[in-house]
Amino acid sequence: MTGRCDWQRFLELIGPGGTGKSTLIRLAIALVGFENVHITTLKKLEIGNFETANIKDKRLILVTDAEQYAGGVTVLKALTGQDRLPYEVKFKQGTGGFTPECLVIVAGNENIKTGDYTSGLERRRITIGMRKQIKPKYQRDLIDYSDDGNISGEFAPFIPGLLNWVLEMDSFEATQLAKDSQNLCPGLVRQKLQTLIENNPIASWLNDNIVYHPTYKTRIGLAQKSKEEGEVFIGSSKWLYANYKAYCEGSGTNGLSLNRFVPLLLDFCNHQINLPAVKHDKDRTGAYIEGLAIRFDDDPTPPLVESIFTQSSETLVGDELQPPVRTVTAGERTETLMGEDCEDYEDYLKVDSEKNNFDECMKNEKSIIQEKTNLQTKQPEKSSQSSPSSPVRVISPNTVLTSPHNSTNKPQLISQNPDLTQSTNSFKPGTRVKILTDALGKHLQGAIATIHSFIENDAFCWLRVDGELECCSIDVLKPLSS
Repeated sequence: MTGRCDWQRFLELIGPGGTGKSTLIRLAIALVGFENVHITTLKKLEIGNFETANIKDKRLILVTDAEQYAGGVTVLKALTGQDRLPYEVKFKQGTGGFTPECLVIVAGNENIKTGDYTSGLERRRITIGMRKQIKPKYQRDLIDYSDDGNISGEFAPFIPGLLNWVLEMDSFEATQLAKDSQNLCPGLVRQKLQTLIENNPIASWLNDNIVYHPTYKTRIGLAQKSKEEGEVFIGSSKWLYANYKAYCEGSGTNGLSLNRFVPLLLDFCNHQINLPAVKHDKDRTGAYIEGLAIRFDDDPTPPLVESIFTQSSETLVGDELQPPVRTVTAGERTETLMGEDCEDYEDYLKVDSEKNNFDECMKNEKSIIQEKTNLQTKQPEKSSQSSPSSPVRVISPNTVLTSPHNSTNKPQLISQNPDLTQSTNSFKPGTRVKILTDALGKHLQGAIATIHSFIENDAFCWLRVDGELECCSIDVLKPLSS
């Protein structure tokens, strides 16, 4: 009635036939007048070259059969976002566009099926589920209108009173109802949750397969088909994108490409379910997402998205919601993540606030070397337990050991050669050396490498080989003159 398009909201009526959607729409038409209404479909609105010209000077736009269109919704977002629309009429020169002053009602038996999963669309929609179906024998002719605009039905005498009630509503109260509808109506929160889970594959995947932990760092990875039995994509148990693609394939959903997956995941977490701690970053091992971890089979943490929306409907303080966090008990302080086939353990490492401190890093590396050396001497050559080179996650509230040297089928420590004894003074960071044996397991005997760092007391050094770091005894290296 007042043209408050600055609310940037549209009403979405969802439900089967006979639930009252048409009655509510006819009431809206009766309030604004038939001549101030334009009825269209979502497909025509988005694809038609001249459809936006019909919207000019209208107060109400009715979009029907929305569920039958699965394309983009650029025009719908512009229409509900106070953006200018093109004004093109057949056989006439365009006038440069206009800013619509109307509100929008979308009606259908299902939610809008669109590939737009951004917060730009979700923040605009107010979805009302109309599920209570009236049996035909109880249905009544409540309101109808003829082609010339005459209103009839049981509601017709009450239209003037309804109009007065609408116009007398306080402007501030109306704005709060439109902009903060979920907090003021818990039923809308439950409907929004259902809409997200049904239509957004990222939301359903997060709800089922992911848990929230502010300090976890999980690699994004790739989605490559696996030849292993029982595994659809390589690394689906440890990489986010591979896990997401496996989930989509199992649920019959078309998954997003990698270049869309990351920004849409961050948009959903940061802006739609209010998890600002979820961040995207990179280190020397690749890109990772901080704040999310893949759910274990027996993980007791509640479903992520459902728990947030359930809390919202109970507390009505959406801006202060706290998602369920995976807890770590005392018995889980140290756990082996994977066996020898782990290629990307670095992406699971948790780095403390002093991760850039070189001295602290060197102390941690020395501790890991000593620990692995002890394990090698104690453990038999063939064992059913995890190899000493298996990555170990150390969970501590203050200090986290980090190491850059795990990789598949590569020994982490090279055995010392008693025939080669050299002075430790020749091994300093930046020194170029020659590999004298094939102990690295990569057929690099005779290759030239560079020392990254050196631990004098233990006669070991970090050696950069083909861009990767290996922990190596100095007895198998020969320094080269500069």
